[in-house]
Amino acid sequence: MRQYDLLNRCLKELHGSQVPDSKRLRLEVLLIQTKLVLLQGEVESRVAGDAASEQEFLGVYDRLRQVCGCYCQAETDLLIGHLEKMKEGLADGYEAQRTKVRPEQKQKGGHLWGFLRTF
Repeated sequence: MRQYDLLNRCLKELHGSQVPDSKRLRLEVLLIQTKLVLLQGEVESRVAGDAASEQEFLGVYDRLRQVCGCYCQAETDLLIGHLEKMKEGLADGYEAQRTKVRPEQKQKGGHLWGFLRTF
């Protein structure tokens, strides 16, 4: 799955970067937590092959590379906030599928990607 691979690339970029240890560790934790959510069967089957999802994860990878190349606290904090929202959106989508939310409660176009495109 491309999304998972992009998260692994993000983790590799963080190693040896100029990002302060506390921020680097926070980013690593969020990336690993997001990977764990992706590995849940329902989430994986929902995002596999989803072009919007791949673009969103590619955007995270590009922003992380920028932060690693030229550390800026404000940009890093924005990225951390974005990753937290992504992880929560994925987890919420998984929980909704798991508890079988009624179809009329779901948003057209997918729960996660409509929300994330606003970032």
